[in-house]
Amino acid sequence: MKTGRKVIAAVAAGAAIAMLWVTAGSAELARDTMAAQFKATTIAGKEFDLKGLRGRVVLLDFWATWCPPCGAEAPELDKLWRKYKDRGLVVAGIALDSGGDRDLRKFATEHRLTYAIVNDRAGAIAGKYRIRPIPTTYVVSPAGLVHSVHAGYWPGLEKQLEREIKGLLPSRAQLQKLKPLE
Repeated sequence: MKTGRKVIAAVAAGAAIAMLWVTAGSAELARDTMAAQFKATTIAGKEFDLKGLRGRVVLLDFWATWCPPCGAEAPELDKLWRKYKDRGLVVAGIALDSGGDRDLRKFATEHRLTYAIVNDRAGAIAGKYRIRPIPTTYVVSPAGLVHSVHAGYWPGLEKQLEREIKGLLPSRAQLQKLKPLE
């Protein structure tokens, strides 16, 4: 009986993935509009408050553990975060899994992820950002505006993201005025 439920769950997950890709469109938040504000607790137990990150470049990546392109993208995003975190970049993975934080911590360990990860199992944050396909990555400017949206992942996306991030990073003087992150 348990095996049958697992098969049904796998089929349902596959259908959900297909629906996400089929219904993908331009429903995301538009460039130069205010990024949707939210507060959440990371899987490390820390508070993540987007409003409190004004003055920094924020990369929000909507993903799931069962999504192969998400697994390919995540380590590339972690490289960007490690390279630019001291210059004002914040990366947050917004996980759309139905499982618990333990599954997300396992994924983060396996992929050596060190950036903030939030479990959005109810989809509240994804709803604010009108997420259709995953992964979807938002780049939020220091002013809190949507700079760009990237639906899907392809090799080389990280280079495009890096160019965008570098063009938005605060100056050293601006960065010194910001409250340090914990």
